[in-house]
Amino acid sequence: VDADVYVLADGDDQTPYARVHELLAPVADGRADMVVGSRALAGRTSEKAVNDLGNAIFSTILRLLMGVRMTDVLSGYRALSRNLVKGLPLAARNFEVEVELTVKTTQRSYRLVEVPIEARPRVAGGAPRLRVLHDGFRILWAIGLLYRDYRPMSFFAACGSLLLAAGLGLGALPAGSAIGPVPTGFAGVLGGIAGILAFCTGAILSVLSRRFTELEGKVDIATQPARFGLERSHERAGERVVERPHDRTDDASA
Repeated sequence: VDADVYVLADGDDQTPYARVHELLAPVADGRADMVVGSRALAGRTSEKAVNDLGNAIFSTILRLLMGVRMTDVLSGYRALSRNLVKGLPLAARNFEVEVELTVKTTQRSYRLVEVPIEARPRVAGGAPRLRVLHDGFRILWAIGLLYRDYRPMSFFAACGSLLLAAGLGLGALPAGSAIGPVPTGFAGVLGGIAGILAFCTGAILSVLSRRFTELEGKVDIATQPARFGLERSHERAGERVVERPHDRTDDASA
């Protein structure tokens, strides 16, 4: 499909389709590359408390791990620019697509805006498509993979710390003890080596990731200069510009 603006919407008949122009306007005016209809800005994200809680948890995890400051990360009502659709590769196929789309949009300096929308009540008798535990795990897994890809040093440092702690714990056990046929002392040494290798892997991937990010940024600036420089003065009434991690100075602590 070839178009100037693309619109995504859930098929559960809860989307307020009549308000699509509020999503289209920032993209059409060149003020945003993706506009998200935020149910949280309008009050709540779902009729079910468990869905509200899940959305809040995932939004908090993304804020802490990736510096993504969105109020409704799982919203399926979005307007996307042509540049974003053509330039952003996606691998997700299910409910985790919103998370991948959000993370990659912010990490690659695309301009993101949220506008408040109110979800319509679910049609009586309509079966929910969201399976809380199954889909929640898939979303959490997707966040973990994206964290590994965009924050490799932090990801592998955490893995290495756990392996080193496990190795030290096994090494502190009494001599002669074993885990099945494997002596605990030997298992502790293996855990320590694996932990050190994890740290080294994170350091190498972090350098490579930084260089690829710089290269992507230079290519994007040269080919799509309009994407960069969305200032606060461009906000319109009711809109919320989502800060990009690159715009902040405290990302390392986030």
